[in-house]
Amino acid sequence: MSLKKILIPLIVIGTIFCADNAHYTVNNISISGNESIRKREIKSVLRLKEPQIFNRSDFDRRILKLDAIILKNFYLSRGYLSVLVTDSFFINENNAIDIFFNINEGSQTKLREIKVEGNTVLSTKRISRILGLELNQPYNPIGMNTNMAVLEEEFAQYGKLFTSINIYEAEGDTFEVFVEIDEGPDVYIKDITIIGNDDIDIHFVEREILIESGDLYHQRIIDESEKRILETGIFSFVKITPTRIASNDRMVNLIVELRKFKPRELISEGGFYPFRYKEVSEELPSIGGTLEWRNRNLRRTLRRFSVKSTANIPITENLQEFRYIKFTSTVMLSSQWFAGWRLPTSLSGYYEVYTDFERSELPRIQKYGSKLSYLYRMNERSFIQTGIQWEKFIQPDLVNTAEIEKRTINFDLRWDDTDNPLNPGRGNKITVNATSAGWLLRGNRDFVKIDFGISTYNTIFWRIVLAGRIKYGFMYGWKGDYDPQFDKFYLGGSTSLRGWETFRFLEDDENNPLGKPYRMMTNWELRIPLLWQFGCELFVDGGNLADSFQSLSLSEIQWNGGAGLVYHSPLGPVRIDYAVQLNNVRNSMLIFGVLYAF
Repeated sequence: MSLKKILIPLIVIGTIFCADNAHYTVNNISISGNESIRKREIKSVLRLKEPQIFNRSDFDRRILKLDAIILKNFYLSRGYLSVLVTDSFFINENNAIDIFFNINEGSQTKLREIKVEGNTVLSTKRISRILGLELNQPYNPIGMNTNMAVLEEEFAQYGKLFTSINIYEAEGDTFEVFVEIDEGPDVYIKDITIIGNDDIDIHFVEREILIESGDLYHQRIIDESEKRILETGIFSFVKITPTRIASNDRMVNLIVELRKFKPRELISEGGFYPFRYKEVSEELPSIGGTLEWRNRNLRRTLRRFSVKSTANIPITENLQEFRYIKFTSTVMLSSQWFAGWRLPTSLSGYYEVYTDFERSELPRIQKYGSKLSYLYRMNERSFIQTGIQWEKFIQPDLVNTAEIEKRTINFDLRWDDTDNPLNPGRGNKITVNATSAGWLLRGNRDFVKIDFGISTYNTIFWRIVLAGRIKYGFMYGWKGDYDPQFDKFYLGGSTSLRGWETFRFLEDDENNPLGKPYRMMTNWELRIPLLWQFGCELFVDGGNLADSFQSLSLSEIQWNGGAGLVYHSPLGPVRIDYAVQLNNVRNSMLIFGVLYAF
């Protein structure tokens, strides 16, 4: 065989291989034919994106076809049932791809009539609302099909586990939807089988299940039972599945499938943490790390035991303030049950060491104590926590400190319905923190401290978010000779008033942070996305500290305004804010912070 006959196939194969492996990127996306929907809104749903300063989207023909399907479904969800979408692309010399989508929208279909038959446990109005059907509004078949599973689950709440739902569409002079429902019989529980509990006494699992043999099947109770089992902290996976009995269409067996965590585990974590440096209301951002040993299965029960050590370095306007690092060690015993009642309860003992911002020249403060607390979760981020706490302080150079013995009853409420815990665009947060020290519990600190807060988040247009917060706190019964004054309110820093240094909104004659028993604060921000993972914020903060309610007037509030650059890292937002005191523009601050101020 000649050399020429060998080289020619190799060259052809090499050319094909190189062509197939060429790197293509998206250069431009052109939209034509769209009359009712803006191009910006259309491009936001596509997976292929136009280039940005720090990012270019790789081109893939399969993703292009997928984007055409996504775009068609997007129009279908707006009621354009006859929409046609065609895609094409052009390869430039530098392997940059120009993409073209041509849209023939057709007419928008509105729903003129809804008929539902066969329903008894759910009303026609409720079924229509679940399916997203509304008279004289654009017909959304995509949303309706997606909500079919939701409607089936709703029937399961009433024991109708085997409901059959058929939907028919009729298009003529008017467009109507006919929903035909066969609810089927009421379904009851026969047997409950638990698998995967291993060495854990089955009784500890059974008491978390809220449904019994002979009960009517109820999906909400099944979901609540799964949640209760997960809350024990022993199992990483819980699934309760109904299995149909072939000889009886009115009965099902329940299979409870469990998967355990490791019973004993050493865990180390690190990252950005908001934490309370001392008894102030606003949490400080910090870089922290935790080392924890857990026993999730103490003596083969559902009690949990842990030993945890944490170090936090607060992030302030002076990034070299490592002297304020705070060390905490905690021993905790917790259980979902207490004295025969389901009360998620924990008993902990702790020891803390930190330097006081108010007296940084003195030796580090040592604090130790114990706490018995009860936690009730309303949802993933909303809870009520109550508890009794005892603690003592040690600071050798202050004689009075060693005599402080504080005994408190604590109440904390947090309601959070925001759409994202790190970067909320919609929703509200409400917080109430109340502490009663002394009185019937004795000790040598007698006061009541209450702090209210409400935050709101609204996407006003595009992805620009208007965020606002108002907080008010006061102390009753506080005596001026209490020293040191760990419990008072302070202002200043990246999570309260950004025009002042951390805790230094007020200072005493020796330039130490000064707290007061009354505090009012408000913060407002415009959070604006920019390119890639970057954004910016425009903000104004206002607040005041006072010795009495009468002197805490709105006219005395001091303000700062400013702007900041935000980078949305995988661990959360990282901020650099520049703030100016509005009553004295010569005073300004450049503050580094992690997570949003609120």
